[in-house]
Amino acid sequence: MCKDSSVASLATVEFNSDNMRESLPTSYHQRLSFEDLEKLVEKGEAPEPDCFHVSSPFHAWSKEKNLKAEEIESIGEVPCDVLLWARGEPENPAATKLGGIPSWPEGVALPSEKRGFGVIPSKLRFLGQFNFLDSLDVLPELPTGFLSVWAPPEFEYSPDSVKCFWLDPEKVMPLGGKKASSDLSLFSEALFHAVLYRSADLVTEVDEDMARESAAYMQAVEECLKDKSKPMPEPPASLSEALELAPSVTTEMWHSSKFGGLEAGSQHGSDFDPKHFFMQLQSIQAVCDKPYPWIGHPERLGLDFSETGIHHESNEVMMGDMGELAFHLFDKGKVKTTFECG
Repeated sequence: MCKDSSVASLATVEFNSDNMRESLPTSYHQRLSFEDLEKLVEKGEAPEPDCFHVSSPFHAWSKEKNLKAEEIESIGEVPCDVLLWARGEPENPAATKLGGIPSWPEGVALPSEKRGFGVIPSKLRFLGQFNFLDSLDVLPELPTGFLSVWAPPEFEYSPDSVKCFWLDPEKVMPLGGKKASSDLSLFSEALFHAVLYRSADLVTEVDEDMARESAAYMQAVEECLKDKSKPMPEPPASLSEALELAPSVTTEMWHSSKFGGLEAGSQHGSDFDPKHFFMQLQSIQAVCDKPYPWIGHPERLGLDFSETGIHHESNEVMMGDMGELAFHLFDKGKVKTTFECG
């Protein structure tokens, strides 16, 4: 994946979506093509016009249909693997999933956090595990191919409290034993595993002057992160006024959980250089009253809180108010997370 320190460089990214969808790795995950998505949609169905928070096959199909109908011309494409979801444990225990029993190194204690002097460490909640080995062609160089993510309750108010652990996927196994189960705390009662859909975020326009301002600001932020004695810079007036870094580029992005691509925040742009972004995790909620709200689950879900409704605890993973976590990779494998509400 091509990611340069300058936002303007996104305009030079070249990517052939059709070619890249062929012969893609499937060692850990199932993959769907657009033709596969079409089979899960009723004939004559109209696409959903607003495709924020893509979780279901129908969301992804609608997104692609809308892009084709609008005939959007891009000047650059940044490939990504969109994460669509199926309920239950994956066939491979080291595959990407949210909830359930984590794969973890044998004999290693589960993560905990200590919030102050003399305070007994509290359990962190298992949020999910992410296996990147089927998506390395759309990602920057990673420390390993497997990330385990844990968080305290109400981490949305302090995204720095999210803990990420790089692990060897060949040396992890599902947590077992009564003691391990009693020590485990889950962020959500729902259990989902990921199915990959290859697409791309589109760059449609670049304001080069704004891009230079944005890149200079991001560089200054990075220098302050390395040298804590330096004060954090104020965004340029043009950026601050808009409360985002996005004006430098106009994009058509996947608002979804995804590996690679561009960060698609609900509220504003990232404070980090786009070359650091490698993953986004969005709140998960199924499409209402459509077949296949989840892959492998043809029955429709209603707009209610029952077991057959999209708001039931088994049918959603909610972070804040439809929020999302973005993951950024820095030196020595350090991961910084940012959180926005939808």
